[in-house]
Amino acid sequence: MKKLILLLTLIFTQIIVAQSFEEYSKKAKQGDSKSQFNLGVCYQNGLGVTKDYKKAIYWYIKSAEQGDKEAQFNLGVCYENGVGILKNLEKAFYWYAKSAKQGDRDAQCNLGGCYKDGLGVLIDYEKSFYWYSKSAEQGNANAQCNLGISYHLGLGTLKNSEKAFYWYTKSAEQGVAMAQNNIAFCYFYGDGVSIDKKKAAYWCKIADKNGYENARNFWNSEELWRYE
Repeated sequence: MKKLILLLTLIFTQIIVAQSFEEYSKKAKQGDSKSQFNLGVCYQNGLGVTKDYKKAIYWYIKSAEQGDKEAQFNLGVCYENGVGILKNLEKAFYWYAKSAKQGDRDAQCNLGGCYKDGLGVLIDYEKSFYWYSKSAEQGNANAQCNLGISYHLGLGTLKNSEKAFYWYTKSAEQGVAMAQNNIAFCYFYGDGVSIDKKKAAYWCKIADKNGYENARNFWNSEELWRYE
């Protein structure tokens, strides 16, 4: 009975997805920017249609040129990674900037990364810090971790261990393994927070379980198992 219910649910879901694709396709051809974006998502992920990255790019461009911030972000990701189009970091930066200025937190995070690593633009730590801050304040976990690193190392801002710890915590609580490891470091050495080796062991173990490679080295080198 359970198998039958699961099968019927799957069939129903496929029907809904197919209907959505047809609706998006119709509206996209009429110039609706959100439908153009959704159609691009369908083609990129094979939702209601066979995957076709080139068609995904086509519709992302149509939507992005009309100002849809989500399409602009996705287009930036495609240009950065060479998905369905030749890799072009300058164009990736261009579309991230368009989207970020409209408030898209994921684009703001990626734009911060572009400025930090010089992807499609000259390195500028102050601008990197600015965009990581914008994104982190909207709850982007990766931006929160990177903002913590900016405070920790003094990249684009004054060093501030307390603020670094604050943003690492925000990020770690959302599951970012690097932030979890960084919190362990802070607790172990009393960097921005009082020393608490039990909490250091707790966060290091979580970071290791979440796949952060350096966590195991930290665990072993500092013998954190003694503080569990």
